[in-house]
Amino acid sequence: MAHNPYKTPSTQSSPAAQASVHGPYGVFRDNGPLRAIIIILLLCDVMVSIFVVSLSNLLPEETLLDNTDQIFSITKWVQIAIILPLVILFCTWINRCCKNGWLMDAPRMKTTPGLAVGYYFTPVLSLWKPFTTMKEIRNASYGRSDMLNTTLRLWWFFSLALLCATFIITLIHENATTPETLSIAVKLQTVSTPIRIILAYLMICMVMGITRAQNQRIAQWRR
Repeated sequence: MAHNPYKTPSTQSSPAAQASVHGPYGVFRDNGPLRAIIIILLLCDVMVSIFVVSLSNLLPEETLLDNTDQIFSITKWVQIAIILPLVILFCTWINRCCKNGWLMDAPRMKTTPGLAVGYYFTPVLSLWKPFTTMKEIRNASYGRSDMLNTTLRLWWFFSLALLCATFIITLIHENATTPETLSIAVKLQTVSTPIRIILAYLMICMVMGITRAQNQRIAQWRR
């Protein structure tokens, strides 16, 4: 029978499996290289956002309104070029961290690696399940539930805030028929930039913290 990534493994990790650093979903995977690339892409996204806001504040209002469509178009494609690989790599990181979590502390894990990623793309469930899954991964990685507690809560809050802001800005821009409406879209873009910067910082803290915790725990097992 083909392996179903959405099915919880029937066996838990045993002391023998832990000794060989092998769990229900395979061997331990070091996410250090993924962590570095994710951080670089997050910083690139922040720099693009800051550049767009700076450009919006430096250009005269008449010139800005005349070129709003071009600015939004260029920004959209540049951010897609950054966000698309960022999403793919972040999902890969989550999948691997979840597998490592099953290896390190199977009794605490409930979400399978497939669902850990799938929840982000599932309507309704995507509003809270990714957050609870990340808490499971955190608990298994650190062996405790008090680490990164505030960081995880803020990360999910600002993730939802940025999603809402992006949706509203896109909706206003696509349906704008007057310069005044375009001006509102530009101002909202300026407001959303601090949200994006804070979210990037929180994601960097989270990715670095969980990756480091997993590497440290596995290094202790190998001694």
